[in-house]
Parts: sequence; structure tokens; C-alpha cells
Amino acid sequence: MNIFKNLFRSSTNSNPKYLTGPRPRHELNVQGDFYVEKDSCTLCGAPEVEAMGLMAHSAGGCYFIRQPETEEEIEQAINAIAVSCVSAVRYGGTDQKIIKRLYALKLESECDYIMPI
Repeated sequence: MNIFKNLFRSSTNSNPKYLTGPRPRHELNVQGDFYVEKDSCTLCGAPEVEAMGLMAHSAGGCYFIRQPETEEEIEQAINAIAVSCVSAVRYGGTDQKIIKRLYALKLESECDYIMPI
């Protein structure tokens, strides 16, 4: 039963737009909305290829070295989320335009916040 509590924590959170909450982040991630979850990356290399210049990897997994600034870079970060084989690359921001794009790609489970109805 705890798994359902963790999946749907929004019922106990005062912010109704909050889905699962931010996950623990890889310690080398730069501060920002796009991140890689700690201890989740399998070093497949696919996200880094999609977001060259935004991501790097170490023995502990991939991580964001820089946050996207342009539309093209945001698209690269979204592509990195899409190709992550273990859903380790996530979006923790509240920009509804980005969340809508992720939902359209069926990547809503990689968002920390939900899209309003």
C-alpha cells in the first residue's frame, strides 16, 4: 500500500499541482528544472547523445552540466527524457508549455508536477 502513497503523494501535499515530488538528484546535476535521478542511470549513453553540451556522465551515471536556455536546447533535454531507458532523466519545473510537450509524448511520469485540467 505504501507504493500507492508514494505514487500519489499529491493528496497529502498542500500544492495540488504536485504529482510525485522531486526525486533525489544526482549530486553532480547543476541547479535547475531538468535533472537526473540519483542512483538510477544505467550509463546507456543515450540521453547524453540527445543533449550534448547539456549532459555528461561519470561512474555514478549521467547528469546535467548545464540547463537548457534556448528552444532547441529545451527540445534536446526533452529528447533526453524520451530516450532514457530507465526513466532517470526528469523534469522538475512548472513551465506548462514544457509539461504539455512531455504529456504529448506520453512522458507525464517523468514530470514532478501535473498539467492542470
